[in-house]
Order: sequence, then C-alpha cells, then structure tokens
Amino acid sequence: MLATILPDLRFTLRLLAKSPAFTAVAVLTLALGIGANTAIYSVVHSVLLRALPYPQADRLVALSETRPGGDDSIAYPNYRDWRAAQHTMEDVAVYRRDDFNLTGNGEPERFSGLFVTASYFEVLRVRPLLGRTFTDTEDDTPRSNPLILSERLWRTRFGSDPNVLGRKLSLNGIGYEVVGVAPNSLLTRSSTDLYAPLGFYADRPYLHNRSFHADFYGIGRLKAGIPIEQANADLQLVAQNLAVRYPDSNTARGVKIVPLRETIVGEYRSMLLLLLSAVALVLVITCANVATLLLARAAARRKEIALRVALGATRQRIIGQLLTESVVLSLLGGVVGLALAFWSKDAIVALTPRDAPAFQAVALDGGVLAFAAALTFVAGLAFGAIPAWKLSRTELHTAIKGSDAPLPQHRYSWLVAGQIALACVILTSAGVLTKSFRALHNQPVGFDATHLLTVGLKLPGMKYKSPYKREAFFNQLLQEVEALPSVSSAAIGNNIPFHGMRVLEPFSVAGRPQPRPGEEPKAEIVAVSPNYFRTMGIPLVSGRAFQTEDGLEKPEVVVIDESLARRFFPNQDPIGQQLIDLGADNPGVPGTLSAWSRLCAMSWGHNRQPRSSIAPRRSDLTSRSLCLSAPRVTS
Repeated sequence: MLATILPDLRFTLRLLAKSPAFTAVAVLTLALGIGANTAIYSVVHSVLLRALPYPQADRLVALSETRPGGDDSIAYPNYRDWRAAQHTMEDVAVYRRDDFNLTGNGEPERFSGLFVTASYFEVLRVRPLLGRTFTDTEDDTPRSNPLILSERLWRTRFGSDPNVLGRKLSLNGIGYEVVGVAPNSLLTRSSTDLYAPLGFYADRPYLHNRSFHADFYGIGRLKAGIPIEQANADLQLVAQNLAVRYPDSNTARGVKIVPLRETIVGEYRSMLLLLLSAVALVLVITCANVATLLLARAAARRKEIALRVALGATRQRIIGQLLTESVVLSLLGGVVGLALAFWSKDAIVALTPRDAPAFQAVALDGGVLAFAAALTFVAGLAFGAIPAWKLSRTELHTAIKGSDAPLPQHRYSWLVAGQIALACVILTSAGVLTKSFRALHNQPVGFDATHLLTVGLKLPGMKYKSPYKREAFFNQLLQEVEALPSVSSAAIGNNIPFHGMRVLEPFSVAGRPQPRPGEEPKAEIVAVSPNYFRTMGIPLVSGRAFQTEDGLEKPEVVVIDESLARRFFPNQDPIGQQLIDLGADNPGVPGTLSAWSRLCAMSWGHNRQPRSSIAPRRSDLTSRSLCLSAPRVTS
C-alpha cells in the first residue's frame, strides 16, 4: 500500500507544480470553503458541543420560577423551601448579578459580580485556586463581607499576587476581605469578576418577602440517575404545597428546570447552526467548482491515462492515482484554510457580546483540527470522484488515435447548474438578511440616538443612605454635566432602552377589579429626571413632561407609553387616571398619571422575552441602583 501511495504523491506534486495557475485557483477556492467551515465549527464546538467545565456537567440544571405568562426570578424564601423539601437534587443554590465599584486599590473601576449562596460552588463542584469558598453560616450573616476574586481579575488587577488572601477591598463603599480566587473554568452566563455571599442581604426585609422577585436565579445538581423530568415534577409538587400555604404570594407560581447549558448558550444555538449551514453550502459550491475545473482538464489528460492503461494499469489503480491528486489538492487548500480559520475565528469572537464568556474559550483545539482534517479528506474525495470515474473510462484506441473529442458536457452540466442554484440560494438568503437588518436598523425606536452618549454609575450605599442625599448628588451631577460646553442637555435614569437590568413591577388601575394573585400585569419601571424626554428626543403625545417640582415631597406622577395606554385605556383618555403599585411595601395609589409618551422601544426581560409596556416614574431616582447619565452633545 505504501509502495503505491508514495509514487502517487511524488507524481501529484510534480503535476501540480507544472500547473501553478490551476493549482492556485483550486487551492484558494478550497481554502475559502474549508476555512469558513473550520472557523464556524470552532465556535460551534466551543459553545454548543464542548461539555461545560464542571465534573458531571450533564447533571447541572438551572432553576427559575414560573407565573402566568412566562418565567420569573426566584423569591428567596421559596428557594429556601425548595432546597429543604426537594428529593431529586444533591443541592440547590441561587445567585444574583450585581455591579461593584472597586476603589482604594489603584484606579477606581467597575466590575461585574455575583451574590451567591454558599452552596453555589458545591453545586458546581468548583475548587478555588487559592483560599476557600463561602460557608453556610455566611448565608445568614448580615453584612457578611468575604470576597472571592475571579482568576482573570486576580491576574490582571492584582498581578497574580499569592498574598492576595486577607487583603481588604472597598466595593461600593463597603469593606470586603478576599478569602479565595475562583478559576477561569467557572463559566457563567455573563462575565463575572467577583463573588460575594448572599448573606450580605440577610437583614433586608424584602429578602424574606415571597412577593419579592429581584433577579435571583437558581442552579442545582441532579442526583445520579435522576432525569430532569422527575426533578421537575418533584419541585412542582413543592411549589403546589407552597401555593396552598402562601396563597397571596404563591398562587399560580411554579418551577422551571432546564439544563444549565441552555441558560448559558441556548440563545445562540439557532444563530450558530444557521451560520454552520450557510458555510456548508459554500463548501458544496467550492467542491463543485473544483470538480468542474478537473473535468475541464480531463480532455488534456486522456492520452496520459490511455498510456497508463496500455502499460497495464488497472481501472482501480488509475482511480486511486486521480483521487490521490484530489486529496492532495484538498490538503493544500485545508492548510491555507486553517490559516484563514485561525484569523477569522478571532474576528467572529470579536463580534459576539462581550458579556458572553462562552465565546471567549473558542480555540482551534484537537477536536476542531480533527474536524478540519476529516472535512479536507471528504472534500477531496467529493470533488475528485466524478473526474476520476470519467477519466478511468478512457477508451484506449480512441485516445491513441489522437481523437480529442470533447467530453460530453451535457452529462455534467448539472455541476454548473448546481453551483448556480446554490449560489442563488446563498445570495438570496444574504439579500433577505441584509434587507431585514436594514429594516431593523431603520426601525423607529422611539428616541433620537444622534449625538447621544451614556455613562453608568453606582453610588456607594454606605455614603448615600439618605434619599435626600442621593437626590442632591444627582441634581449636582446634572448641573455640572449641563454646564459642559459640548453638552446641550442632560438627564439621568435608572435605565435606558435596550440596556441594563429591567425592573418589572405588578400594578393595577384604580377603580377596577383587583387582579388575582399571580395574574397581575407588569410594567417596566424606569425612573427618570425631568429633562429625560427632551434629552432622549422622546416626543410626548399628550399631557406634560416631568417638572422640577415633582419631587420627594410631592404626589408621585408617572408617564406611560402608548402600548400600555392602548392596552388598559383603549377608549378613554389616560391623563388623570390612577395606577396602584402592587409591588410597593404598602400597595396604594402612588400618584396621578400626568402624560403618556411615544416610547415605542421594546423592553426585554429574563431570557430576552419581550415586554410590551414601559412606565417611567420620577421619585425612584433616589434609589442607589444603577443610574445612567444621558448627555446630548453638540455635533
């Protein structure tokens, strides 16, 4: 076998060297197809196929609550009851995402982090690189301030200092002590730099309120041999018992359990599979193109093949030689394609969301190289099979007589037709996608983004405890920003469209029957300053904008958007109507509706399910939560 392959390889290399133009065109054509497939597959392999970096990762699940109309975050008391009453999981944990301002150790910087229960690391079976994880007592200790750093933060901010344990850090104005360093293998749905114990909130009354759903989400580890359906049924039974015990808060509340991988990469699955299908079509076109090139060269090689037959070469031997040529050609294309894939996969990753760590581990590892090798070999056989079969049927007497009759092109015209058809499919799909993208890009979003800049900030809780102190800070901030020569107007709010964490609160309309527990409508609450609508370029359909007098000591007023108005006030003027904030500590009538706006931007909740209504509100700007400055600069 080896004695046959080596001479064939030497002959193939000499043959390709004598036809540099043909070789270059074929190699570059194949490189584009193989390189594109390898690059996309490297992303698919890392994000969708590679196991999560945890022991027995297939037993890890994600938990959330359900309510009529969709999913919801978990009320902390419900989590405690789930953990105590369930029988199908080794353990359960919850976490809550937050931002931390790190000060007192170099330049101030904001990092993304998680508040987690002590069981979080046990569920994932993650061991720290340095130090320890959290203890169960720290779940229930108010103002418990141990801190775990991510490996990335430890290396970049602290220079891999082995003596970082015990160091005191100031986060959001509160002192923390570093007790551990978590490895980079700790993969979360979004980038995470810091881990703090959930016990920090232990003395907050709202934490123990079953109606309070403030972005707590759960993870669990199934017991060996327990299917996810059984665990779901087990926790649904627990949820039903809680609904009987706590009807006011838990009626119609359930539990949803899905594989943990789905929460990390599930939203990218269809996009990646679509890309993989598209580049697979490109590879089919390249193979058909090279096959056509080989058929075009077949006429020039008929005498050569006839001479081989005259010297005793069998048909199988000729096919083997010709397929060797095709595979070598494909191999050269594969080598160039790997170089293209190595470069392009970084470009692809650069286009992905920065807070999606699943994409940051993309690499041309052994699995991807094996895929590229198999793809190269199969492609070589695919585009070489028809030319090899055709040339192996060369008739000796016709070729020797010098009859160079052209090949019957009508038999293989389907190759060209196939290329054209596939190219049309790809071009049409690309055109439709481009048209959809342009339509989406040009879709009115309800505000004017021209020359609009945003910046995020978070006030230290210990320094700004008083709502009046926080309001004074915001007022001073606005005055100083508006005084800048390049700023024409400025406003602040605890969120902006299409960005940040959405706060959804239940409400009802005054004078109408109260909705049943669990069936209350919800609206996104956005607290804004009086100049918000002018700064964002949001026109008001009717009513008035907020005024400086609408402050803490005044009756609360709100502005609603058109979608909420159409849904709840279809045949009446909403101006002057009253809403009841069912999410408040003492639900009542928070104020009079002053106006309604044309804010048509869609709001997105957990797992990016759309919400149809938005309700800005003034006095919530005294919150310490994330606030955004939106200065409009002059052109």
